[in-house]
Amino acid sequence: MPSAGVAVGPGESAAREALRAVAALVGIPVTVTNDDDWLLDERGLRAGLGWYARRGHSPSESAALALLQLWEGVRGPRLAPERAARARLLAVARPELSPLVAAIARAQAAAEVIAAFPGMRAALAAALHRGLPRDLSPQPHGDQWLALVLATGFGALTEQGFTGVDEDVQYEWLGATDFGGAAGQGVRWVLRPDPDRSALERFERAIALLAPGYERLIAAAARGLGADAAAAPPHEGGAVSDDSGAAADDAEAGGEGSPDAEDAGEQGAAAAEPPAHARPGGGAEAAEGADLFQAEQAGEVTSFLDTPLPAEGALNAAFAPSDAEASSGDSSDVRAGAGGSLATRASDYMARVASLASSIEHMRDVWHEVTAERVARVASFGRRPEVEGESLDTRALADGLAQVRAGVSRPRVFLQREHRTRRTQRSGNTDYVLLIDRSASMQGRPARAAADAAIVMLEGLAAAARDIAAAEAASGLDLELQLRTALIVFDARAQVVKPLSSGMSDDVRADLLAAILTPQGSTNDSAALTAATEQLRGGSEALQRRRIAFVLSDGGTNDAVAAEHALRRLRATGVTVFGIGLGSDDLSERYAPHGSRVDDPELLAEVISTLIARHLP
Repeated sequence: MPSAGVAVGPGESAAREALRAVAALVGIPVTVTNDDDWLLDERGLRAGLGWYARRGHSPSESAALALLQLWEGVRGPRLAPERAARARLLAVARPELSPLVAAIARAQAAAEVIAAFPGMRAALAAALHRGLPRDLSPQPHGDQWLALVLATGFGALTEQGFTGVDEDVQYEWLGATDFGGAAGQGVRWVLRPDPDRSALERFERAIALLAPGYERLIAAAARGLGADAAAAPPHEGGAVSDDSGAAADDAEAGGEGSPDAEDAGEQGAAAAEPPAHARPGGGAEAAEGADLFQAEQAGEVTSFLDTPLPAEGALNAAFAPSDAEASSGDSSDVRAGAGGSLATRASDYMARVASLASSIEHMRDVWHEVTAERVARVASFGRRPEVEGESLDTRALADGLAQVRAGVSRPRVFLQREHRTRRTQRSGNTDYVLLIDRSASMQGRPARAAADAAIVMLEGLAAAARDIAAAEAASGLDLELQLRTALIVFDARAQVVKPLSSGMSDDVRADLLAAILTPQGSTNDSAALTAATEQLRGGSEALQRRRIAFVLSDGGTNDAVAAEHALRRLRATGVTVFGIGLGSDDLSERYAPHGSRVDDPELLAEVISTLIARHLP
């Protein structure tokens, strides 16, 4: 691996051997040079140790950091794609958390490298010591927090001996390290390798433990108009998630004893590249009124999170893992031909969501009127007579006369107008199931339009469900407007991509495009209808819910008789089934009276939205 004729010391030699071992594990040709560039071409990856030398690192530190970059940026996403996807989704959904996401990824990768190559501990600790300032007092509070996270992952917290850590940072750090009775070990436990936990779970636990304190620190800086900008570090990778969905698993003392290396080393994804205006170097001189997490800053800690790796998307495309290489704890069921890693697919999904934002918002607004009607306050006369009011209560006249004869000067014979929240006896709890044909004939534009329609429906209704929950919390009423959705795709068999449930998960987001955009096989709509029946089955409780199914297909069926029987069974349970044919009259005839034809695939999402609006409770 090293260039010919280059003399290396013992420490650098050990790091280069570790580099060679990691490269062999992931099957990536890696050539180590002493120049500054990291290049990706048809021959593999060229790692230039000069990139670190220019930042003051010794040869052994440079080689150790190159090993860490290879572990973090290539090996981790290949063996733990779900963790990488979750990290990128979180960084896009919560840009202010991007530096923390990157720090956790780096710290967990460092802990994994040290567990796998104990001889690298000293070199990595020295590299951290050289890359981070010993005195943290000039650093923003958020960067001080990141420094402590990195030092813990690098196993150098004691050796680093930071000074100048602000009291607020110390207070938050003590709360994290002692959380759940961890006796000062909480952060170490969530960063270290743990064979009993998947990489995704470890990442989520770290976010759940470390994000609250970090958010409070940058929020306090924002209130004080300080320089604690928490800007995303310069980075070649992408960042994606949506709702982070980080599990709020506490940092309980699990797995005592010295940590062992994981069978499949894992790595979290790096953070997003910051906006063009958020370049390093501004600090407290950031433009007044700008978002603090995007403001410029010259923090040395975030600069330590920089990486020389080529764009992550290029690495994923060039070194796509085979099924055999995926770790058992972070595997995903993706068919051959789906293309790209889970991380890349998540990026594609978020790009589609951005382009469909207006359609998703329209789908969300479909339920707005229903929600508003149920929480509307209406004016009506009260039922109890009062001494004053806007109308005479004829029912209280006899009692009023008796009160007057008894000497009461102001009898209660009037009704006052009251404002009460409207209540309804009509249940609006609704289940929606979308069935999409992905047979061999559904290729190109129809398949992409069907995928877009699924995104619009699922994301729009998930947003509507959040609006309903907020309205219930504000009004104190149960509006009986619970929304659940399911997604089923079918060719020769049916696959439940999203079981019937509320909201959307990152797992569904990661799998949706690959599930729909893999046309193959025949059209077994009978199996899909049967799967929908299973999803919508729920005894007497289900009968109290409105249940609607949409079937998208370009027509045709394996067995028309079986499909007809399956459709009858589904409708017999009270489910309304709409058939939408793409350029075909087949579904409009077989699904009559709720069948229709759409010639322009781009109108699919609009058609579904219209049907939902027409059949609101």
